Amino acid sequence: MLTKILKEDNQEKKSKKRSRIKKRYNIKTKEDIETITESLKIKIQAKAQRLRRYEKGSKGNRQNRLFNKDRKKFCRSLVKEEIPVENPPRKEQIEQFWRGILGEEKICTSRESKMGSNNEGRSLQYYLKSK
Repeated sequence: MLTKILKEDNQEKKSKKRSRIKKRYNIKTKEDIETITESLKIKIQAKAQRLRRYEKGSKGNRQNRLFNKDRKKFCRSLVKEEIPVENPPRKEQIEQFWRGILGEEKICTSRESKMGSNNEGRSLQYYLKSK
């Protein structure tokens, strides 16, 4: 509505809405319109942020109550929620990542254990083999 006032400010025809808005915000010049639109945008952003914070806290409180009341139902509700993935990795990237971790045969040997003398002489071997 304020942009409409900005565009049609030179015309003599004024509607009731326009005159009411001008009175409410004490608009006299075009610069007043620009400053008021900026301040209103900031107020709207602040209220939206406040609403997001409220919704987040409200969701947390609901989850806490559900967890205290029925843990099994709470866990099921978490599983049902899907987390949106915007840019999932390609199949090749995933395979390359896991090949780097599991692809090579690695041998880890521990000859002496810090647990005591019962394990002396024993060696533990771990193998990670690629399929």
